[in-house]
Amino acid sequence: MNLRQHTPRVIAGVVVLAGLAAGLAINSMFPSTEEVLERPFDRQVTVGETATLRTMDLTVTEVSTAETVSEFLSEYRTNGVWVVLDMEITAKDAPLTASGFELVAESGNVYGGFADVVTGCGTLQPGIRTQCQTVFEVHPDDAGAMTLRVPASGVASDRSDDLAVVTLEVPIDDPAPLLEIARQTFGAAS
Repeated sequence: MNLRQHTPRVIAGVVVLAGLAAGLAINSMFPSTEEVLERPFDRQVTVGETATLRTMDLTVTEVSTAETVSEFLSEYRTNGVWVVLDMEITAKDAPLTASGFELVAESGNVYGGFADVVTGCGTLQPGIRTQCQTVFEVHPDDAGAMTLRVPASGVASDRSDDLAVVTLEVPIDDPAPLLEIARQTFGAAS
C-alpha cells in the first residue's frame, strides 16, 4: 500500500470532519428555528436601559402607580390600579406614532388597547428625544412583576418586527391618590 496515494483522501477526510465540527459549534451559538419563530426580534431590557429598535430608541425611566389619573382636565378613577410609565423615546429616520404598547402580567393578562386614557406617546419627530408618560389600568392582583411590550411598527401584538420587551417591577404598596399625566415633553435635556 502506497501512503502517497491515500494522503490526499486522508487530508480531505480530516478537512471535512473539521468543517463539520466547526459548523456544529457555530450552529450551537444561534437560536433554533422554533425559538426564532416564537420570539423573532425581542430586545430585552430593564428599567433605565435603552432598547434600540428599527424605528426608535426607547428607555423606561420610572414606574409608578396611582388610584386616579388626570389628563386634559379629566379624572379617571379605577377599582384597580393605574400603572404609570415615564419614558424617553427618540424616533430614528421618520416621524413615528409610538403606540401599540402592551403591559403583560405574570398571570398572562395583557393590558393595553383602546381606552379613555391613551396608551401611547403620540407622534414623535426623528432625532428629537421626547419624554412622555403612558398609563395602563391593571387589576391589583396583577401588579408586581410585569413586562412592557413596545412594537417598532406601532401595531400591538406584531411579532414580525422589532419588539422592546421591558422587565418592570410595579410598586403595589402605596399608589398615589392622584397623578396628572404629562403626555409629552419635546427635546428633553441630555
